[in-house]
Amino acid sequence: LPYNQKVLSDSVTFNDSVFFVVFSPEINVANSCAAGAGTNFLYQVSVINGDPVVNNLDILAAADADGARENTLQQGGIAPSPTILFPSANLSTCTGAACSPPPIGCVGVECFNPGFDNNPVRTLWTQDGIQ
Repeated sequence: LPYNQKVLSDSVTFNDSVFFVVFSPEINVANSCAAGAGTNFLYQVSVINGDPVVNNLDILAAADADGARENTLQQGGIAPSPTILFPSANLSTCTGAACSPPPIGCVGVECFNPGFDNNPVRTLWTQDGIQ
């Protein structure tokens, strides 16, 4: 992370990626103690080694790796933690892929594709003898 970016919320791990938001405050030269606006960035890195999660990692130039990890968010103030949502479908009226919508990620009101390629399948865990 650049020196002026601070992680101020929890991270979320999903599908072998770690998602976290950083805040970069604007520096008020006239009054360094005054609160100022800033910019939020959403980072997505590999849970294994921190690499960017991109399709072209093998040809990605090292100078472009940092930019591939981050996306600028539009919301002001300090953004909340990322959240992964699993939309539901009306199973009595949906057909095909619409019955298993892919998960989406959101930071506040801004949503993103967390890169989950497979449709989720609801799985229930049971244990014999437990009611």
